[in-house]
Amino acid sequence: MNEYKEKLLSELERIENERKILAGTDVPAGAYPEAPEVPPIEDDYDRAEAEVQAALERMEKGTYGICLKCGKAIAPARLRVLPTAALCLDCAEEEEE
Repeated sequence: MNEYKEKLLSELERIENERKILAGTDVPAGAYPEAPEVPPIEDDYDRAEAEVQAALERMEKGTYGICLKCGKAIAPARLRVLPTAALCLDCAEEEEE
């Protein structure tokens, strides 16, 4: 479990560091009118941070590694690759369909 917690805490640190870097590189609105409309990067960081926080909360509750949809164990290999995983692979694939 410590391995996953370390990965999650490292991910939180990475998000915070990238936010600090981006805070110093603001581009004025309308600077590139020909650029396609894209969602703000901050939304991506908010989502990633929320996923990490949710995984840490599941650890505290003792439900980390248990699929939120079906209640089965999430494969350790999946958690190693995606420590924020809240769904087992089968349920995640169903969600994507």
